[in-house]
Amino acid sequence: MLVVIKVGGSLYDYENLREVLASIRSWFQPGRPYSDCSPLLIPGGGATADVIRDWQKQHQIEEEAAHWLACESLELNARLIQSLLPESRLVDHLEQSLGAWKEGLFPVLRTSRALQLAESSSEDGLQPEPLPHHWDVTSDSIAAWFACRWQARHLLLCKSIPVPDKMPVLEASRSGIVDPFFPGLAGHIPRIDWCYARQLPCNSIPWLQQGYPIS
Repeated sequence: MLVVIKVGGSLYDYENLREVLASIRSWFQPGRPYSDCSPLLIPGGGATADVIRDWQKQHQIEEEAAHWLACESLELNARLIQSLLPESRLVDHLEQSLGAWKEGLFPVLRTSRALQLAESSSEDGLQPEPLPHHWDVTSDSIAAWFACRWQARHLLLCKSIPVPDKMPVLEASRSGIVDPFFPGLAGHIPRIDWCYARQLPCNSIPWLQQGYPIS
């Protein structure tokens, strides 16, 4: 069973990011919350994606081009995470991810390549509609989309803010906690968990089940 982990871009300037990543990895060890699952980490955008937003405004770049530039910027973030997470591997699709974990290597998704492969293929998993190529879709929805497509058991959101306890997903979207496209995907994921990563020791807390808050 798969757990998709989204590490928020707001954590890249956090001095304890290495410890956060080590904690996430430990949750997949025997006796821990996700011990019977395989992980797949998807990097958030953060400042690198913000650069693309600025370029689009300055140079009037079309939405489609800006979308792929932003996705490609996530590979830089993936390489940052790889440098901080020992025994990790960059992967492009689910089969590579599962293979890496069997070898004891923590898989980190190269988002742009993975999206290109997934949007051009009908062979791996479910078929949610392709993601719109505009700024309503951030790495939150990209992670949720892959969780739907690859039938993940959980989606784990690691962010810089506490869990929006009992908050409906639409309200979380309106508050800017998740992106505008995310609510439409959340109901297709069995459970969405939350990690308040700027509070150590960090933990995984259930947030949504089939899109509804867990009381």
